[in-house]
Amino acid sequence: MTEMSVAVINPANGEKIQNSPILDASAREAALVRAREAYKNWKLTSYAERAQVLKAVAAKMREEVETLAPLMTIEMGKPIKEARAEVLKVLGVPSIMQSRLRRI
Repeated sequence: MTEMSVAVINPANGEKIQNSPILDASAREAALVRAREAYKNWKLTSYAERAQVLKAVAAKMREEVETLAPLMTIEMGKPIKEARAEVLKVLGVPSIMQSRLRRI
């Protein structure tokens, strides 16, 4: 079986950055099965525990801004300065959700 992929092109200069794999039907189905299983466990998780997970996610994202921002640049062609700002902006979402979960 040949792995399918799509070229990722830098929109600023037209240069190919990398090839990204395209999942075949069986790989997509396997990913969906794993997601369904994860959800079964997640829905049994207390709101307090979910809040702690979200807090940990935000902390890890804050540590990894310089890893995450270039991925956004590759994915969308977003300038690196804007990508860093977007990662930092997204950090507020887990914090907001954490505070809402505490009130429930």
